Amino acid sequence: MPRKNTPKKASPRPAARKAPVNILLITSDQQRADTIGAYGSKVPATPNIDLLAKQGAVFESAYCQHPYCQPSRWTILTGQHPRTHGIWGNGVDPTPKQVEDAFSTRVAEQGYRRAFIGKAHFATNGVFLPGRSSYMEAIANSIRMPEDWRGPYMGFDWVELIQLGHFPFGYGPAPLGLHYGKWLGKDGYRKALERFQLAAPWRALEPKRGAPQTWNSALPEEFHSTTWVADRTIDWIKGNKGSPFFLWASFPDPHHPLDPPAPWCFKFDPRDMPLPKRDPKELDSKPPIQRKMSKGIGGPAAALNPSGGKISDQALSVMTAAYYGMVAQIDHHVGRILASLDELGISNDTLVIYTTDHGEMMGDHSLLFKGPFHYDGVLRVPLILRGPQVPKGKRISDVVGTIDLVPTFEELTKAKRNGTLVQGESLLPLFKGKARRERVFTENDHTILFKTHLLTMVTPRHKINRHVGKPFGEIYDRVEDPGEFHNLWDENPALRRELEAEMDEHLPPPVLPKRRVTGPFPA
Repeated sequence: MPRKNTPKKASPRPAARKAPVNILLITSDQQRADTIGAYGSKVPATPNIDLLAKQGAVFESAYCQHPYCQPSRWTILTGQHPRTHGIWGNGVDPTPKQVEDAFSTRVAEQGYRRAFIGKAHFATNGVFLPGRSSYMEAIANSIRMPEDWRGPYMGFDWVELIQLGHFPFGYGPAPLGLHYGKWLGKDGYRKALERFQLAAPWRALEPKRGAPQTWNSALPEEFHSTTWVADRTIDWIKGNKGSPFFLWASFPDPHHPLDPPAPWCFKFDPRDMPLPKRDPKELDSKPPIQRKMSKGIGGPAAALNPSGGKISDQALSVMTAAYYGMVAQIDHHVGRILASLDELGISNDTLVIYTTDHGEMMGDHSLLFKGPFHYDGVLRVPLILRGPQVPKGKRISDVVGTIDLVPTFEELTKAKRNGTLVQGESLLPLFKGKARRERVFTENDHTILFKTHLLTMVTPRHKINRHVGKPFGEIYDRVEDPGEFHNLWDENPALRRELEAEMDEHLPPPVLPKRRVTGPFPA
């Protein structure tokens, strides 16, 4: 009897192997969220970042966890509050434990290459004497940096660093300035000194701007720090496309001084710039330190705190145009970086994040730059994601923080915590509507010229600023008063008690004792 010709059952195909997710974290320094078109800006400065937003997701209410550079950057790197990672202010060096907790350290177990390019500000820069700091960012150490040194540093196995990045720090002349400063002198000390001079305010391009810390840099754009960060980022990606990577590209601008090079210094007309409402009487119901700082502290702190209350509308317009010029320059080079991902065919496998460490007052409430005032200009930051598991064109209104980046990275890379405390939450569930965020915290333990401790909680409806140990504070209704003009602290005691109780219940306790700043210059 003949056998039936039964077809063989096909073997199941093995599931297609998913490529590991690359992470490209792009940050600016001191950028307001509302300078970006995706966040409502009418100044056409960010076409590439706006395209990134259309291709991915925008977090409309993202907040930094500290309004100063170094603590905020450690929160981005660890997913911890400043009271947990211990970098409570600028000038505080990390301990080996903080470096162990860094995502850059832990993701190495998953086979990731880790690189940092640009302004790190993970350790103090303001140390002029050897032996005070063990980290390369300290000026005393950077002078002796070996020519071939590229790390490891802070968990990254490859670094190319800028010393702060704002004139005069970062521009050298070599041996100052770390990798960027040395690169400016690649063809000799005389050229390094010449380029340092070109970046200086006394060599500024005409017209003279006549506004605090604002000039048109004569340094050719090809030598500018923004261009250098983009060039080095693109080169690194091209040289490491075969391995999964975590790459942090960190632009030093638009932090003051406001000194864009040509053509960016001429891109915007000061007469077209939006100006904030400024009413000195508004500060009568606000903490007294705001009135004092709006008048300018003067003396050695004049560069840190020019008077936002006394500056003319014309000068503020000039500053704003220069600030947007710096933003536009960054946007141009972000476009170059994103184009390199497309050219290499790795865009679909790469999570791209655009954010900043903190914002900028730019005249809001008669204040400039940053300080112990927790308005949205300083605390609200851009946060845009594009890539694997990120829906296109999504806008998320939940209150989130840059503290949430590390747990998001962990979910995508499968990086293990190994006992590390991570206090943020992954952003990915928000894309599926499976979570709701009720609050986010910011803390500022300010010690420059005077001491004050400021705690902030942002909820979907309110913001409360508690000035610890002081009889005053601030509460703003985020729906009825988005400009934060009307302080409810004294007129609504019941609301104050409710928000203070919520803060007391959910703010995590400090983990580490407060360490002293490493050097006399807390930067």
